[in-house]
Parts: sequence; structure tokens; C-alpha cells
Amino acid sequence: MHEIELKFLIHTHQQTALAQQLQNFGAKSQPLSAYYFDTSERLLAKNGIALRIRFEQNQWVQTVKTQGDGIAKRLEINKILPISATPAQINLATLLPDLTLIEHEAIIAQLEQIMPISELNQKLSIQYFTDIERLSCVLVQGESQIELAYDVGVVGTGELATQQFAIHEIEFELLDGLPSDLVGLAKRFCQAYQLYFSTITKAERGSLLLKQQTFPTAKTFVAIKTADFDKNDKIIFIKIQQSINFILQILLPSVTAICLGDNAKQHQDNVRLCLENLQDIFHYFSQNPTNHLQSIHSICLQDLVESQAFQLFILDLIDFAHLD
Repeated sequence: MHEIELKFLIHTHQQTALAQQLQNFGAKSQPLSAYYFDTSERLLAKNGIALRIRFEQNQWVQTVKTQGDGIAKRLEINKILPISATPAQINLATLLPDLTLIEHEAIIAQLEQIMPISELNQKLSIQYFTDIERLSCVLVQGESQIELAYDVGVVGTGELATQQFAIHEIEFELLDGLPSDLVGLAKRFCQAYQLYFSTITKAERGSLLLKQQTFPTAKTFVAIKTADFDKNDKIIFIKIQQSINFILQILLPSVTAICLGDNAKQHQDNVRLCLENLQDIFHYFSQNPTNHLQSIHSICLQDLVESQAFQLFILDLIDFAHLD
């Protein structure tokens, strides 16, 4: 199934208030212990695939996630494993994924491109883990049901957890309904609790730890040229959506890194170049899918990416890019 999810970082001074609000909505707390697997060469991560086994609701669940066709969309497949031990009882040497349980043809094809599944299965080992306390509830927005999951804990590596990164984030996942409702609910919380959009998954956090990096590497900017568009093309709207998605995949990792404190020049250049490219596209079509672009145009870069206007601007772009 496709998972449509938005993830946000939470400003320190808003964390207690946000947790209290979720409790007011009836949110329940549960511990989540997860172990992420890959080859020693990290072939899954290099192909955009995350593989974990997580203890949730008193059972072990194997999950495979791959990249989707939008910035907020990923393909996710879950399988319950026949393991009776709890996290406190489990012998991690015996905790192994079974790729032969996967039945989804697209994921099988992606794995087979790396190497035959039977061979790949033999090369997998635990690379890092997460130890999370999740506070979650389901809210109704418009015609949709949306799960809010507030995660606090760590990503760690090594048997003694010698390297750790603190996790403090909230995820909005569309369980049923419309992506526009998901964006609408996220906007409400962004405005109320000063949330910052994040593209860094727990799997990516683990990968950064293994590489001894704090921030993700900036992606290479490639401009979308308006000269390549034909206004009379019958599927031009779809092509604009695809173009905005492409720009977001360069823009948002750099925005996330800057919000986390990375002032690398390439991240700053990416933000400026992506915004200029978006303005070119909007000007060419004499329309703007967001009403926030003008209000953020003159803000300095550091203040820009942390501003509420910019976060709403990002959500408007995501909404536009995921419209059916």
C-alpha cells in the first residue's frame, strides 16, 4: 500500500503543549522498538529502500518502505512475523527479516535489481535501531481520517548504543480520505505549534549515524526549464505537478538541514535556486498554486525557512503536487 505522510520537527518550547493537546484528543502512548537491516555495503539504503522489524502492539512486524511518486508518498508493505519473544527477551542474533514473505511485485522487482532475493536475504544484518515512545491518536479532517503520531526517543547504533541521535517529531499519516485534508490538518498544527517540515526519516537518521554525519548531503540542483512546456499539452497540469515534485525533492532536504542548523553553502544555494525556478514556472503559466509566495519573497534565508509563511508555502506546494 502507499503511505501518504507528512513529518515535522517540533520547536523545543512547543513540545509540552503539543503533547498535552494530543492527550486532550485521547491519544494513547506505546513503546516501539525497531531494528533496521541492510547489507554491509548498505545496498538497500543506496537504492532508497528501508527494511525494519519493529515490536508493536505485542507482535513483531517486518516493514519494507520504498520511494513513492510524490514527496509525501511512499510504498509500504507490512508482514507479521511468528516471533513470541518480547524486546526484553529477544536474542537479536536470531532476529532476521525474511524477504521471501514479500508479495508486492514492484518491491520484489526493486530488490531483484540489487541481487537475487535469496542471496540478498543472507547478507542482511542489523545496522541501527530506534527506541521510541509514541503518543498517537486519529483525528477527522473533512472527509478523512488522519493519524497523528508524536515520537520521542533515539536512533542508535552499536550493541551498547555508543552513537545516538535524539528523535522529537510528529507525523501526520492519511489513513483514509484526501491528501488535501491531510495538508489542511497539518497547516492547523503548523500555525498553532510552530512545526518545521522534515524530510529526514528514522532510517535516514540511522544512515547518517553510520556515516558519522549530522546533516544530509545537499542534492544537486537541476532546473526545470519552462521552454520544455507546451501550454496546449492536454496533460500539462500533470507535468507541472511532476515538475514541482522534482523541485521539492531538492528543496525540502536542504530546508530541513537549514532548520536543523546546517549552514552549508550548497543547502542555501539550493533553496534560492529552487525558489527562483518555482517563480519561473508560476510566471510562465500566469498562476500560483499558493498565496504565500509573495509574502516570503523578501525574508532573509535563515528566517525564511523557519517562518510560518514558508512552512505553509511548502504545504501548499505539496497539496498542489498531490492533487488528483
